[in-house]
Amino acid sequence: MSNSIEHSHTHPKALWYLSLIYALYAIAYGVLFANLLIYSQTKTVGFLENYAFEFMASFTSLTFILPLIGGSLADKFGFKNAIRVGLIFCIIGFALLSINNSLCFYLGVSFALAGNALSMPSIWSMVGMIYNKDDSTRESGATIFYFLFNIGFLISFSCSPLMATYIDYHIMFAVFGICFVLAFVVYILLHKKIEQDIKCKINSYFQKNISNISILTLFAVLGVVISLICLLFLSVNQVIVWAVTVLALIYLVYLSFKQNDKSSAKKIYAFILLCILAVAYITIYNSEFNLLPDFIEHNVNSMVGSFNIPSSMVVSLDPLFCIIIGFMLGKLWVNLAKKDKNPSLSTKFSLGLIISALGYILLSYFIKMDISKEMSILLTIPVFVLFVCGELLVLPIGIAMSGRLSPEGKEGLFMGVWNLIQGTSALVTGYIASFTVVNIQTSITEKNVQYFKVFIIFGGVVLLFGVIAFCIRKHFNRLTNSN
Repeated sequence: MSNSIEHSHTHPKALWYLSLIYALYAIAYGVLFANLLIYSQTKTVGFLENYAFEFMASFTSLTFILPLIGGSLADKFGFKNAIRVGLIFCIIGFALLSINNSLCFYLGVSFALAGNALSMPSIWSMVGMIYNKDDSTRESGATIFYFLFNIGFLISFSCSPLMATYIDYHIMFAVFGICFVLAFVVYILLHKKIEQDIKCKINSYFQKNISNISILTLFAVLGVVISLICLLFLSVNQVIVWAVTVLALIYLVYLSFKQNDKSSAKKIYAFILLCILAVAYITIYNSEFNLLPDFIEHNVNSMVGSFNIPSSMVVSLDPLFCIIIGFMLGKLWVNLAKKDKNPSLSTKFSLGLIISALGYILLSYFIKMDISKEMSILLTIPVFVLFVCGELLVLPIGIAMSGRLSPEGKEGLFMGVWNLIQGTSALVTGYIASFTVVNIQTSITEKNVQYFKVFIIFGGVVLLFGVIAFCIRKHFNRLTNSN
């Protein structure tokens, strides 16, 4: 590690406050990830399977691409203001989704996306801003934040499918939307205590300004319109996502040239490099909410004893293992940091890619074991363990990376770019998922053969990315001045 790394042994109290707020947020927003693919194929919406895949990919991409704009707006008009406006729009979105109407479905998802664009990058950025740039506990704090808010996703992923299946989808949206209200109230009560731990020197970020709130509200309305257009015309969404991704990377290169010192420029290059490598892993992560639920719905025996587990509920394994494994990793990073043996960002990234790739390779093996029958749902457990181990070596480290490698005053922008990469990966996942769509009358053997081909190729490509990342990790370390 570099000598400039700061060592602290405790985390700011704001970490726990922000984790609580985002856990409440995750309980509500997770409902969309867990149920949107299946809900869109009900009579209320009426999508066919292939179109539902494309719609889910567009929703996921917008979930992560719009925060690029939202993060930049938060940099300029205040993170406090952005969180408030964003949560209000999310509340409106779930109120609309609770109405049994296809137009309300589109509007509700659009409002939720616009609210998420402001709330998510603002909260994530503030997690980074409660630590000094070179604080050795930054990565540990990001990991703790990550596994704590996954408690929210665990509640959402495990409970909402049961409510949707046995009660009603619209009641589900109304009930879980209350968590957005709770997140808003908790933030209002705790925001002053959070600000006391902020290490950022630019206090104007937190000024309460009515004109700033008005401007953010207007941009949020514009976000609703953009989301609605992209959801109605999915091809438009794909063009926008790829165009914005290319432009964002070009801007980061331009920004690197504007830096006064080579060290800052190198950190931006390192950020770009890791974002590109992260596409491979995040494509796997997005498949947990797109490709895997559909595979489980059609090719997996979901009976455990006399209980039939809804396919959308299986994704709750992800946050469950995030909480368990994330707790252990959070403690591990702290102990290693004290001994100056904490692995570099690039090492964690490369290992995350390799472990996640092994998850799909293992899944392919399970399918191949008895390709003429449905796979037991219990076999998805070790697959999710591998996925989550990879996830915890990539996504929370990405949160820490965005804050650590960003120039002063660009924290929101860099967090937005990190989310943008996740949105771009969602389109890749949707494209891969399209290869698994077969005729409804196709035999289980033919379906399994198709999934086996997709999974084994997918896992092999990601494994190759992981090996490449591991081989070039020393180059990345030189860029970030770490060992």
